[in-house]
Amino acid sequence: MHRNPPRATVLVVDRDEDTRIVCRPLFEAAGFEVLEADDGVTGLSVARERAPDVVITELTLTGLDGFALIRELRERLRDTFVVVLTARRIPEDREAAGAAGCAMFLEKPISPQVLVREVSAVLERRLPSA
Repeated sequence: MHRNPPRATVLVVDRDEDTRIVCRPLFEAAGFEVLEADDGVTGLSVARERAPDVVITELTLTGLDGFALIRELRERLRDTFVVVLTARRIPEDREAAGAAGCAMFLEKPISPQVLVREVSAVLERRLPSA
């Protein structure tokens, strides 16, 4: 029997249920396993338990904001990439998220195709060059 390679896992941390509802089938169709959390504390707990390949997070979260979540993930899960997907349009946020350790900063709204392409590009950084 032919075994499929393991799927990459993405954790979507966003208090906006609509974002999570859109992301799940989008990433599943692209071959990802999808996990969800609606706040920063739950997101960190799920990430620690499952060690996803990528965490997509909003910055405005309850319990633990996105910046703190990024810092915790960078400290505890060094092999997990963090992508910020936010509706905030504050220029300093991009710099602060980068300083905290995010791999990519994206603004909402974003087309589904672009989101999957950008997250896939972040994962390709992990592959050894030929």
